[in-house]
Amino acid sequence: MRLATLVFLASLVGCGGSDVNPNGGGEVVVVDADGDGFDANAGDCNDDDALVFPLAPDSYGDGIDSNCDQVDGEDIDRDGHAGTASGGADCDDANGNIYPTAEDLGWDGIDQDCDGFDLLDWKKVAAGESHTCAISALDELHCWGDDDLGQVTNTPTGTFSHVDAGMSFTCAIRVGDQGIVCWGDDEAGEVSGAPTTGRYLEVSAGHEHACAIDVDGAGICWGDDVADQVSAKPSVLFVDISAGGEHSCGVTDPEGEVVCWGNDEDNQVSLAPSQLGYRSVSSGDAHNCGVRDDQGLYCWGDDTFGQNNPASDAGPFSKPDGSNNHTCAISNTFASCWGNNNDGQLNVPEFTFSSIAAGWSHTCAIRATNETLMCWGDNGRGQTDVPTAPITGTTTSGT
Repeated sequence: MRLATLVFLASLVGCGGSDVNPNGGGEVVVVDADGDGFDANAGDCNDDDALVFPLAPDSYGDGIDSNCDQVDGEDIDRDGHAGTASGGADCDDANGNIYPTAEDLGWDGIDQDCDGFDLLDWKKVAAGESHTCAISALDELHCWGDDDLGQVTNTPTGTFSHVDAGMSFTCAIRVGDQGIVCWGDDEAGEVSGAPTTGRYLEVSAGHEHACAIDVDGAGICWGDDVADQVSAKPSVLFVDISAGGEHSCGVTDPEGEVVCWGNDEDNQVSLAPSQLGYRSVSSGDAHNCGVRDDQGLYCWGDDTFGQNNPASDAGPFSKPDGSNNHTCAISNTFASCWGNNNDGQLNVPEFTFSSIAAGWSHTCAIRATNETLMCWGDNGRGQTDVPTAPITGTTTSGT
């Protein structure tokens, strides 16, 4: 037998790496069979191979665990993944919380999953015709997609609390002075007509006009007024307001009455619900959906694509978001969309969400579990390419 032979030879030549039998008898027992200086008790995982022992050089890719750390390659932090120094994919082999497939926490400047980027977390998202804007967890604005009219490159710096995207422009409310800033297409004064003074709680961007509510509840609208969607605004206080195609709607304070004004070709104005007790409203091209105090949903106006027919109207719904010809809403963290589905904008992924934004032919939503952002539908101008942050801390935006 091999062990008996090795014991006999060791007793003859007194080779190194041997011990005296503690049970007496004087015979020598070889415990380091391959002579590499490590026995099984010292961590040698293959005592038949002198090239395999703890701390041995271990190159990744040969399928051999040369240094007995249970990984092909050198795994210094023992997270089960070989470090890049030995040819593996672990980008920080000194930190057991960093390795491929680890959860990226986001916005901490650390690339936990070794994909070269720091995951972004988001607070709010708004979708326009072919561009998207969102407010990060740091209250900073980022926009991507169509930039023909400066929708992306003219994105303002600073911190913001609210954002909404129109057809080819966007408006946001600054943190601090609560002022409004708009950028992008200004053909109808939807950018230059924005108020330069006052403090605002909400802003809504439509096709080519916008409306806002100030801190006292007064409403203001500006931009395209071809159908009196700006000038016909009633002199009431609002708790919510929404700019659509060529019409606008709002919910009065404190009655909760839905009032609409502007283009009524599809009864998007005249069919507003007569009962009181509404808390929010969202306007699309020629339709609207409102949420009552009981959190049920009611829609009216153009129904060419079924944009007035959600799968359920029972709720409880948060404020819906309507765009061109589709609307989305969240009920118990589950999102649903209805209306036009020409580019898959209704195909909501199977996740839970905290907020959602409907664009012309795309949709974006913030996940409830980790505040990351997902977009789907038309991506012809990069409007669903959610930006990521390189580890340098800067961000990239699609154009």
